[in-house]
Amino acid sequence: MNRARRSCANRTARLSLSAVASLLFCASAATALGESFEPPTPEELLFRDFFRMPVGSRGLEPSSRLIDLDEKLIRIRGYMAHQELPTPGVFILSPLPVELGDADESLSDDLPPAVVFVHFDGPAHPYVAGLLQLTGTLHVGPHDEADGHVSQVRAHLDASQLAAAVAPLSPTTGAPQQAPGRSP
Repeated sequence: MNRARRSCANRTARLSLSAVASLLFCASAATALGESFEPPTPEELLFRDFFRMPVGSRGLEPSSRLIDLDEKLIRIRGYMAHQELPTPGVFILSPLPVELGDADESLSDDLPPAVVFVHFDGPAHPYVAGLLQLTGTLHVGPHDEADGHVSQVRAHLDASQLAAAVAPLSPTTGAPQQAPGRSP
């Protein structure tokens, strides 16, 4: 079992390295031909696009749009869920501000059905109030989270994207605001 996991991890690492190498090759080839290389434009995803409507007898089902965006670069706006005990490398993005009382509610919490578990490399991120906009790679399907939840929708951010992703947006202009204590 351990050998199979290592083999899978090695294969994933090789695929990731080959994807990066292909991207760099395409960028250098485009530059050599005098063409500019532009990274992929993220698709806008709205929380209302998560589920098929109307809800049928089978309950909530992922929409075809959500499934089509699996493994693609997306941009989404929402609120960081305030958690008493944040999990390292993960926070929850919700369509509305929510506060999770982990001590007394455990897995019976106030999360709406459409949330995104945002994964990143690093320690737990401090809570940021206000509307956030993030860009990351979308992953759809059940996944056991470290805090005991089973997520259906996740986004992965690179370390370089994290600082920009957690800058609150101005309620009037929608542009990212500078976080307190940070210099431009």
